[in-house]
Amino acid sequence: MKRLIVFAFAFVVAMAASAGLINFKRISSDGTYYYKYVCTVNSNGVRTKRNFNNGREFFVTFASGMSVAVPFTDENGNGTGFYSRYAGRNGDVITYKGFYLDESSPNARAYSWGAAEATMAMMGGGSYKNVKMCFSSDYSRLNIITSVGLVHVLERATRPEEEEAPSSLY
Repeated sequence: MKRLIVFAFAFVVAMAASAGLINFKRISSDGTYYYKYVCTVNSNGVRTKRNFNNGREFFVTFASGMSVAVPFTDENGNGTGFYSRYAGRNGDVITYKGFYLDESSPNARAYSWGAAEATMAMMGGGSYKNVKMCFSSDYSRLNIITSVGLVHVLERATRPEEEEAPSSLY
């Protein structure tokens, strides 16, 4: 039941945003990158494919000197109202932790909470406060680790429409 309520809330937020009733501000970014979903690894090490991000493109926008990562933005850096904070580096792995909510107003907090909860439900559950985003040192690989033991594997790629297509076919 909780998932149904979260999905309904997220749907209302998405519809309101697309109608211009909610305007998520563009993030002053250090860069926005497209990541392609590869697979999900469960706690037993089994690789599976999921409908990650409901089949939509996945972008991460970095801000504040790379100290903030904003997942699930669009290609222009427009966010969903939550972000992750830089947590440190261990060898070649750079970690950002948690989904922190937009605290600029009670309405913004409510919208970002709904978006964070819906995102966690889409990723298989767990707490938005305990999610980790682990990047390779060159940011070419991303593992999103949930508190329920799922690891979503993504790799930085060129967006499909940015690739050159041949002008004719054989």
